[in-house]
Amino acid sequence: MYPCPIDITDWPSALQSLIQWDSPPDFGSSRRASVKRTELEPTTLLPSDALEHPEAQGLCWSAILLWLDDLHGSHEISQGISSREGSYWHGIMHRREPDYSNAKYWFRKVPTHPIHEKLSTWVSEHVNCHEVRSKNITAPWSAEQFVDLCADNIDCKTEIRDAIEAVAAAEWFFLFDYCRRVRNS
Repeated sequence: MYPCPIDITDWPSALQSLIQWDSPPDFGSSRRASVKRTELEPTTLLPSDALEHPEAQGLCWSAILLWLDDLHGSHEISQGISSREGSYWHGIMHRREPDYSNAKYWFRKVPTHPIHEKLSTWVSEHVNCHEVRSKNITAPWSAEQFVDLCADNIDCKTEIRDAIEAVAAAEWFFLFDYCRRVRNS
């Protein structure tokens, strides 16, 4: 098992119990145990710093829906946010569909992001899977190369899949943590 890339102790307890590091989403469109969107309330799930700013709230809500396999709900939100973070969540959603060319389109709108250095370091320090490391996704981080890695291994059931899911989950955690602090311009 890979270590969680960030400290989530300041997240609301409802969010901590809902978003489990050790049960990441599939890197495809598969659904895990269903959680109905109507049962979810932003006021109980979002960190208070995200609730204070509309863009942060939208970004974090899109992320939560994505983690819970509600690709459509996440897409509705992320496509309406024109910032690089909105484009980033939009790209992740399309990578999961899978609609790889569309994912790459959205990732090209975010050629670099502040989370990329942390993500590259985390992958370099924790992921020893040869197939993942040989794609050279970390120097610097390449979202498009990661899309290719996902596409090449969508049907595998090996350690490669586990490593890819861990990388995608780490990306989710780093980006969520960044987005909760986004302030509207």
